[in-house]
Amino acid sequence: MKKIGLFFVNGIDFLLRSFVRLVTFLRIRPLVTLVLRALTRVVLFTLHKLYFRLEILGHSNIPKTGGVLIAANHQSYLDPPLVGLCVWRWVTFISKIENFKAPILGPLVELGGAYPVVRGGDDTALEFFIKLLKEGHVLSIFPEGTIPAEEDIPRSAIEPQTGLLRGKTGAIRLALKARVPIVPMGISGAGKALCPEAVPRGEQLPLPKPVKITVKFGKPWDLNAYYDCPITKELLRTLTNELMKKISDLVDPIRNYIPFTVPVSEETYRKIHAYEGKKGPLKSFDF
Repeated sequence: MKKIGLFFVNGIDFLLRSFVRLVTFLRIRPLVTLVLRALTRVVLFTLHKLYFRLEILGHSNIPKTGGVLIAANHQSYLDPPLVGLCVWRWVTFISKIENFKAPILGPLVELGGAYPVVRGGDDTALEFFIKLLKEGHVLSIFPEGTIPAEEDIPRSAIEPQTGLLRGKTGAIRLALKARVPIVPMGISGAGKALCPEAVPRGEQLPLPKPVKITVKFGKPWDLNAYYDCPITKELLRTLTNELMKKISDLVDPIRNYIPFTVPVSEETYRKIHAYEGKKGPLKSFDF
């Protein structure tokens, strides 16, 4: 059964990548991306409203014009589509380069108009994103860089004061250099609807649970007080920690796959460690 599933996934991946190459060769990829995004937004928004009872709060906090950076927490593969659905301006996505190599996900993020970035330092991509922000684009970024429990990052790696992974400094660096505000975004419920352990390397694609998902936007954070300051590692870390706190305040951790409260207690860490020690494949959502 697993071999049949892998054959099916690889077949879809091949067809999607062939389609991407074709529209790129024909020089109609931007048009295809625009049409696909418009159609999928209508369809997916309706499905999310019905299936996940999607709730959007604070959308008026997003500036209607000008460059802006949307910085969200990351707990599920459902998060990128949620950003695209809940931000009513067109969003340009920043995605780690590993996503472009993943089966099915890779060609979809390409068609969606996402741009790859190499984690740990990608100066070329940074300058390109700065240019987009200065031109008035809306960029989306997940400062955590990945999902807890994805790759080699355990769930227990979350920070006690935020319940999120330690933020990477790229969002702050972009906002300072492009001189644009950051709108923090909190997603609650997505990790319970579809946790990363349920999709082991694309070998199976389970139906997400129909739990309520809430997306909440915070007030725009303008960093103009720091525009003329030297961009030091200390400044980047201080502002990144502040950004992660702003995002955390918009998230309801009780609705996570493993529910907890913030600050994270020792009891919660013990519970997470116990879960991480489980053996064998995930057969059901246990929490």
